[in-house]
Amino acid sequence: MTGLKRVFTFQEELRADPAFLAAIQEATLDPEEKVFGLKGTHGLLGTEEWWSNVRNGVIRSFVKEGVVVKVISADSAEDEPSFKMDVDGGQYEYHQCFVNDRADLALYRPGARVKMIVALDEGKSLDEHGKTRYLDLVLEVFVST
Repeated sequence: MTGLKRVFTFQEELRADPAFLAAIQEATLDPEEKVFGLKGTHGLLGTEEWWSNVRNGVIRSFVKEGVVVKVISADSAEDEPSFKMDVDGGQYEYHQCFVNDRADLALYRPGARVKMIVALDEGKSLDEHGKTRYLDLVLEVFVST
């Protein structure tokens, strides 16, 4: 392993798909929408206020790291493949292969190290216990080269 390459940033994804960003912002701002969208407590997704709150830790974030065990093909050409990651010597999680450039999908292979930076923002819907449901928003992904 020679190092980690940044293969995904949420900022680039939002710039590349303004309709996606607009749909989330619209759902967030719609008081009638009770399921989709974010609460917007710490700013509207994608705005400078929101990014500032991510940088300053107001919107919590964490790092998740592990090793790719298996890559799972996508069901269709429009979808991204996913991967099984060993995050703690036998604890496995499944994630989408996040990339901004499809050529970087080749970096997801068994034995590759993955580092994900994930923010937790409040969703509009509540969990089964009536508490705030936090949504994982993948901000950046790095994969070993």
